[in-house]
Amino acid sequence: FEDSVRLIRLGGNEIILGGDWMKKHKPVLLDFIEYKVEVTHRGKRVELKGIYSQGELKSMSAYGVKQLLKKGKTVWAHLFTISATEEQEEREIHAAISTLLNQFVDVFVEPTSLPPKRNHDHHIPLKTDANPVSIRPYRYNFFQKNEIEKQVNEMLHNGLIQPSHSPFSSPVLLVKKKDDLMDELCGSSVYSKIDLRAGYHQI
Repeated sequence: FEDSVRLIRLGGNEIILGGDWMKKHKPVLLDFIEYKVEVTHRGKRVELKGIYSQGELKSMSAYGVKQLLKKGKTVWAHLFTISATEEQEEREIHAAISTLLNQFVDVFVEPTSLPPKRNHDHHIPLKTDANPVSIRPYRYNFFQKNEIEKQVNEMLHNGLIQPSHSPFSSPVLLVKKKDDLMDELCGSSVYSKIDLRAGYHQI
């Protein structure tokens, strides 16, 4: 049927059915599954069916996208990251290695106390005219708050830390590791989280 419309630049769209048009042809039935609109025109029901085409996905380089944009084309682009993971089969521990691990089982136990006294305990010398550094705690989300409380309670229980009224204070900063891999192992053939934690608490 014929109807009056307003001429405007729409880019890739041929027509837009606005609110005024729908009020004029009420009642209006919209079917987004079949891509059709049913309206009333001069007492008769009229069905307008859209053209539905299955889009095709193609990979394109950044240079190709740049060239299309230069030509004024409309581009819908999605960036996907594919990471390949290799499934590692569980290997049985050699008997000699198993015996060695059992012999030094105390080395792999989680620390439950402070390290033993050394010949020289390090301390931080302070300048006499220096003001204590005191920074207010950050705002943490729910998950970070739970993790902080969990680690603090564990260290309090193990005696690694204790309540303090020191004028110095610094907020806790949690940084999530990307993965369990490290770029630099300093020539070590074996490096574990135990080394990291033990090294930190030895400082």
